[in-house]
Amino acid sequence: MGLLRIDPETKGCQRLCDLPDALLVRILLLVPAKDAVATAILSKQWRYVWKMLHKLVFKDDQGRESFGWFIDKSLQLHKAPKLVSLVVTMSC
Repeated sequence: MGLLRIDPETKGCQRLCDLPDALLVRILLLVPAKDAVATAILSKQWRYVWKMLHKLVFKDDQGRESFGWFIDKSLQLHKAPKLVSLVVTMSC
């Protein structure tokens, strides 16, 4: 496996945008769904990557009413052919 050479003159977003979608999905699987969805604002490429996650973890520590709305909208936008795991954690 070759090393990724980084040109210091290249901006960070340009390097991230060079990564294949499959690798971006693997990266987003490591973070909570809220953070994965937030990556949609990074670039056109990232806008759709989170929608292909096959595992989603929603966690609300603050008991916000908007949490249910966020889950509902996220699942409506989700496009992965198969959802293997869905974890929802809420505080009262």
